[in-house]
Amino acid sequence: MKKIIILFAVVLSACTKTEYEILPPQLEIIVTDTNKKIISGVLISLFLNQEDWEQELNPVYTGLTDNSGSIVFENLDEQIYLFRAEKEELNNNNDIVSFKTPLKSGDKKIINTKIQ
Repeated sequence: MKKIIILFAVVLSACTKTEYEILPPQLEIIVTDTNKKIISGVLISLFLNQEDWEQELNPVYTGLTDNSGSIVFENLDEQIYLFRAEKEELNNNNDIVSFKTPLKSGDKKIINTKIQ
């Protein structure tokens, strides 16, 4: 009986509490043209409201898509963003420019948009 109690005490002491960190939301935007060809080097700008998006003022985040036509924005706030994708004369004004539900902590939202 003493051996069982000692074994139980050793096993119990070896157990540690695992803590998980919930990461801030992420947003990945993938850009293609109307023929579904991946487009790199597209300037992506994130905006907090319609007025700033329409006037192209006060972007809160910007960056360029990589060779896979993708950009990932990390450490975002839990909210809805509007975004503009532009390369030379091409843009996403006639395609997806936002999403319906706010970003959530621990989630990564992936958006595919076309520029034309």
